[in-house]
Amino acid sequence: MLTESMLINGIIIFIARIIDVGLGTLRTMFIVRGSRTVSWFLGFVEVLIWIWVVSEVIDGVKQEPLLSVFYALGFATGNVVGLTIEKWLAVGDKSVMLFTRAGEKIASSLRADGYVLTELKGEGQDGPVSLLFSEVPRKKVNHLVQQVRKIDTDCFVVIESADAGYSLRPTSAPRTGWRVMGRKAK
Repeated sequence: MLTESMLINGIIIFIARIIDVGLGTLRTMFIVRGSRTVSWFLGFVEVLIWIWVVSEVIDGVKQEPLLSVFYALGFATGNVVGLTIEKWLAVGDKSVMLFTRAGEKIASSLRADGYVLTELKGEGQDGPVSLLFSEVPRKKVNHLVQQVRKIDTDCFVVIESADAGYSLRPTSAPRTGWRVMGRKAK
């Protein structure tokens, strides 16, 4: 039988679980993007909530088995809420690649709107093609694609996550000093 106190406890567990799983989703997003401080804070709060919720469910599940249902519902709903918040925040950049036969028109239109582009000329199966590359904030990707589609409805668009570039040391530089100790000479 569902009592008022069990219902209130279940709703609290449900809401706390939504918050905890939502924070976990956001924490994972910030880890992937390399944001240590935000990830640390979100992880700290997430685990505090999780420990409290799990202890409440474990302590009360024998007397009130329905608490496990509230726990599971909160987990499932927390995933949806976390993903929704992540999409709404739209943190980070995307790499947009455009394959089009209207390269000059699209490039000038996008550059007039402030987008930075690199344009390459290529050869497709049916003739010359322009390849346009740009790194765009996630919040502006839809606008860019809509603008491109106004000019070329057949434009092929590829969108990927854009990671920070890496500066690699030249591989042709000879190793010296302690770095060559114990290595065979070539």
